[in-house]
Amino acid sequence: MTRSVLSVSLKGLAKDGELGAQLFRIPLGDGMGVRDIALEGDHFLILAGPAADVTGKYSIYTWDGVMEDGIAPVVSLTDIPGAGDNRKAEALFPISHDEHVRRLLVLFDGEKEGSPLLLGISEEIASTLSNATI
Repeated sequence: MTRSVLSVSLKGLAKDGELGAQLFRIPLGDGMGVRDIALEGDHFLILAGPAADVTGKYSIYTWDGVMEDGIAPVVSLTDIPGAGDNRKAEALFPISHDEHVRRLLVLFDGEKEGSPLLLGISEEIASTLSNATI
């Protein structure tokens, strides 16, 4: 299943000018929706999770922001201790990214599970996942 991302010009929004709106259809899988999008360098990170307000599988993807198929998986939060299926990831903040490790802060919803989680994802793991299919 695909989800849509609408891109508009920030300058156009701020100055009541031309928006240059462009719609992208991002393939995230059945029942998955965009929970958050964050800029990291020259690409975006997409936090994806259940489209409905339920617990389930949450994943992080990179997207080039240009092509609908320019998306690649980074990590499934289901595979990370402390970020499993019973927490609802809602926000994503890139902290740093070098040639060895990508550090991300993920915020979760819920009274008991609502604490932040700092992730360190090695480039070895990320390159293995980039070769996987969504």
